[in-house]
Amino acid sequence: TYVAYDGQLLLTGDETSGAADTGACIQFYGHDGGSSRGLGNIRCLLENGTSGNHNSYMAFYTRTNASNPAERLRITSAGDLGLGINNPARHFHLHVDSSTANYQLFTNSTTGSNNNDGLLLGITAAEEALFWNYENTPSRFATGGTERMAITSTGQVNIGGDYTQTTYTMKVTGSFAATTKSFVIDHP
Repeated sequence: TYVAYDGQLLLTGDETSGAADTGACIQFYGHDGGSSRGLGNIRCLLENGTSGNHNSYMAFYTRTNASNPAERLRITSAGDLGLGINNPARHFHLHVDSSTANYQLFTNSTTGSNNNDGLLLGITAAEEALFWNYENTPSRFATGGTERMAITSTGQVNIGGDYTQTTYTMKVTGSFAATTKSFVIDHP
């Protein structure tokens, strides 16, 4: 039972089977200059056909030129969000339905909002992990609420402390170990 809200609009479907993918839909139409066209819709449908099971999902459809509306985003009954996928494997799942790059861009009013601003995370078309800082700022890494490593804006890697030093290409504050070691140190 739902409590009515001010100005509530109720949409009901006429399907009574309780089958999966049945429910209600809001359809959006517009004119393309020649005729009316369906532009997209929002669907709220049952996730499965189990009698008495109310698990539902909400799906958002948009349309590209010369195609039918297609699902772009889904919110499952568990609150998982799938962008480009209708069965998200995590709480937020971005999917590209081909072997192309899949990126998430983070920007703010200081970085700008172009495709070469801010921080880019994702996978390349070659499935390589990508962490790309477009800004002239350091990249900082922490665990347990404490900074552990930083890469300065000019590329120096600092581990364990002295995170802003720019004298050495790499500086470890503390000790390190290796199974084998090979150092080439030119005599002054």
